[in-house]
Amino acid sequence: SNLELMMNDPKRAIIVLSLMVSVTFIATKVNSFLDKMWISKIGEEAVAAISTVSPIYSVVAAIGVGIGTGACVCISYTLGKRDYDKSQSLADASIFLTILMSIPTALFLLLAVEPIVSVQGPEITDLSLQYVIPLALGCPAIIMSGVLGSLFKAEGAMKMMAFCMILSVPVNAVLTPVFTV
Repeated sequence: SNLELMMNDPKRAIIVLSLMVSVTFIATKVNSFLDKMWISKIGEEAVAAISTVSPIYSVVAAIGVGIGTGACVCISYTLGKRDYDKSQSLADASIFLTILMSIPTALFLLLAVEPIVSVQGPEITDLSLQYVIPLALGCPAIIMSGVLGSLFKAEGAMKMMAFCMILSVPVNAVLTPVFTV
């Protein structure tokens, strides 16, 4: 039904897709704000550490968005041609690429990030490394979320993607204080 909407009423599809992308972007920013709010209760050094690690997180997330964007374009094209087998093959390949890319990314974070963050001083470096370890372990999930979001976009299932992002805000609001306090 999402594909039919995109094919038969592209103007409406663009409006819906645009609104859903905006909602997901806002949800991401709310999550970031909530994280900083809770972390600020730990201390200034913790805020400095998370500010140091945030760009690293963005790079990891960008890997997923990059893979997902490529997959989205190719899958949308094949769906438009109604080549569903090729679309499925491309989706499978993007999932495989996600898994393949998450391994070296996680290893890079574990092995190379200390020299990057050590310019902040020893206390902030130690706190930054405490944030990087869960980030490295979460690389597959972080990268996969960007890919899956794009796969939802490719088939026009933006409402599902937006729902998942909106759901992440209260989950994050509950879990962040549990794990940071």
